[in-house]
Amino acid sequence: DRTQANYANDWCRQWNYGLAVDSKLRLAEDQWLYLDGAFSVKHRRASWGDYGYANEYDLYSYQLSPRYVNGRPLFGFDSKFTFGFDFRYDRYEVTDRSGMNNPHYDFGRGRYALFAEEEFGLTEWLSLVAGARGEYIDSRWERCRGLRESSSHDCMGDYELGLVCRPLDGLKTFVKGTCYHRSAFCDELSYTEDGSFLDPETGASLDLGLDWAFAEEFRFDLSGYWTVTKDEIFYNPYAVSSPWGWGGYNCNSPDRIERLGFQTGLAWLREGTAEASVRYSFVKSRFCDGQYDGETVPLVPESRVRAEVGVWICDDLEVKGGYRYVSSQVLAGDFGNEHDRLLGLRRGPVLHAVLGGGVEGLVRDGQSPRPRLLRLRRLVGLHRRLLLPGLRTQFHVCARLFVLSVTASFPWPGPVAPPFGAGPGRVAANRDPAAGCAFRTLSLPPKRSTADEPT
Repeated sequence: DRTQANYANDWCRQWNYGLAVDSKLRLAEDQWLYLDGAFSVKHRRASWGDYGYANEYDLYSYQLSPRYVNGRPLFGFDSKFTFGFDFRYDRYEVTDRSGMNNPHYDFGRGRYALFAEEEFGLTEWLSLVAGARGEYIDSRWERCRGLRESSSHDCMGDYELGLVCRPLDGLKTFVKGTCYHRSAFCDELSYTEDGSFLDPETGASLDLGLDWAFAEEFRFDLSGYWTVTKDEIFYNPYAVSSPWGWGGYNCNSPDRIERLGFQTGLAWLREGTAEASVRYSFVKSRFCDGQYDGETVPLVPESRVRAEVGVWICDDLEVKGGYRYVSSQVLAGDFGNEHDRLLGLRRGPVLHAVLGGGVEGLVRDGQSPRPRLLRLRRLVGLHRRLLLPGLRTQFHVCARLFVLSVTASFPWPGPVAPPFGAGPGRVAANRDPAAGCAFRTLSLPPKRSTADEPT
């Protein structure tokens, strides 16, 4: 999407495809064995025409996760125990092209983790949840010049302890504390400007909130959180200076970071007729010690608003529209908050049509196929116009539910507006409003029911 580029001759194309399989085996009345696996490929090509530089890479990912679930009561109390193993391997193969120079280098990362979780019912409406995860991370660069370190090995631990209360039908409240970690993604720079590996992020959080389904058609949720992180990973576009300008690298945060925020939403749904929802989130993020003590964290907007409305024209045709707003942000690399902010981003209206598909499925045990969802979505905003057609179908085979979906995106014809921050006297920075502001929790596998699940 050239509306997101710094220069008119810049372009980027990306292809994604993969396969995921979920399976389960019933060992006894209250015991299950799950085996999940996935394979995916991301191929990306980009060119910075004004600089004579191009980049191409492939990212291959393999994942395998067996786990055992025991739902037998423990000492007369309800209990659900989960124990499992996670393996993931990512291979990142890169080719840079600049004139006659075409270096090729590779990065591989293996992750091995053991995890366990217990949900113990203290009463009919109060449960204690405890979990732990230990992970070993092995990262290696090959044929990458200029690095001080070609490999790194990290042993990390995550922990979670919480209470879940269900005092009424449809009402759930919770409070939990979490210690967590995160490594740099494979397709982002995993080393600093001096050639050293980035340290994994570590942090702790305290969460509390509620989720309430009421009056059959309404749902309300409200949650608040407080987090403190160390070595958080940032992109600094001014890490290295040269006669040709600034060079960007990732870096670990110079100080600890504190976030205090909340998010809330209200949704109404009458299936086959109409739906509406509104969401709002707010966060205060700041450095809490060191030379930037009290300064706002770059690229973290304080407020986000999203509103959507949908109407079913017929059984298999729904039209949705909405509006999104992200407040202003501190520019990337401006840890001292010395420059003008990146202006707020408005995206609206968002038009989304859901049409019935024509894909046939197999029928078993009286279960009819559910061919669904040809999606045509146009994002109409000040800086991005995209057409996203897609096809999604789900059907049953041998009492198993299968889901198949394909989506593509194309630029929508229309005038191109200059990106935020690219005007005179302003530095063009990374304009991803979500960068650096994801709230993370313990990476235990999601809870699964024994009901029919998509494969």
